[in-house]
Amino acid sequence: VAALLHQAIPHRAGDIRTKACAVEVPAHLNRNYSGAGAPLQIVYAGRITNHEKRVYRLLPLADALQKRGIDFHLRIIGDGGFRWGLNKAVRELTPSLQKRIVIEGPQSPAEMAAVWDAADVCVLVSDREGTAVSMLEAMAHGCVPVVTRVSGTAAVIDHGINGFVSDIDDLETMAEDIQKLASDRELLAECGRRGYERISADYALGDYTEWFVK
Repeated sequence: VAALLHQAIPHRAGDIRTKACAVEVPAHLNRNYSGAGAPLQIVYAGRITNHEKRVYRLLPLADALQKRGIDFHLRIIGDGGFRWGLNKAVRELTPSLQKRIVIEGPQSPAEMAAVWDAADVCVLVSDREGTAVSMLEAMAHGCVPVVTRVSGTAAVIDHGINGFVSDIDDLETMAEDIQKLASDRELLAECGRRGYERISADYALGDYTEWFVK
């Protein structure tokens, strides 16, 4: 949108700004991660829809993780038109995969803060997106993003430093990135800390409010 505005009204280029939504950021990162030998805790939170979010792709991702021998638990949190279909699709999975996946209803912001504190990894499999608020909220709580390369991720994530980005539909690379975090819990904690620092520096609500008022 900003690029199109620059083309349409070049004399106003100095007035055009792009800034992602701000989020609440804890004053300090005080959390634990799943230890070696414990299941990796993975969360998707957002609209349960196949338009843009493509939530149905979470199931083949879960299958790819299981085939790699990764011990994990996937929580899918939210609501939307595909929720019934997703529940049906999960019931058709193998029993060993079914028991790794839980579909939950939407939760309040206060409840989500606790979710992110307990999660190791947040996932997004979108094919179009701005800057996902759920990703920013997750990173604010030290949860490591493993997401697709859409417009909003490039400005936030330094691949391999504070999160992982893969091409749209490249579920094997996404599974490989999650496997790295599952096998190296020190890397998991380090990526989480760096993600928290990035959000605290650039996406904190207090700073955003001051900028917006100006």
